Amino acid sequence: MRTFKPKYYIVFPRKMVNEMTWPTDWGHKCAGNLSEMLQDVLKVKTIGSELKLIWNSHHRYQVIKDNNITDAELDDYVKSDCSMISFQSAGTMKRAVKSLEKMGGKNFVCLDSYREVILQQAHYKNNCEFFLKK
Repeated sequence: MRTFKPKYYIVFPRKMVNEMTWPTDWGHKCAGNLSEMLQDVLKVKTIGSELKLIWNSHHRYQVIKDNNITDAELDDYVKSDCSMISFQSAGTMKRAVKSLEKMGGKNFVCLDSYREVILQQAHYKNNCEFFLKK
């Protein structure tokens, strides 16, 4: 089994998926299906997404420690109305950006650090915008 280890990320507000024009053969348009749709459009299998879960207090502590973030930042990240798609290569992420923009996607941010994924989403929860632009 091959392990998926992303190095690049696109963080987007969930409302973006409703504002986009998806390919006509995609029935259910939601943030959870964005990575699958992009895999199909770009003809790649190396696009992932995330499910925001903190399993227990040990996991919570580990996420905080591994990413050098605060309790409040983690809480805001989990509560944010954002999602993330991930990539193993910068080239695939750049192709995804072009596809998203072509479909009307906007107000997303490209990152190369999972810590930044957390911080951007925490900031978005409190300010309704990202502090970095793509």
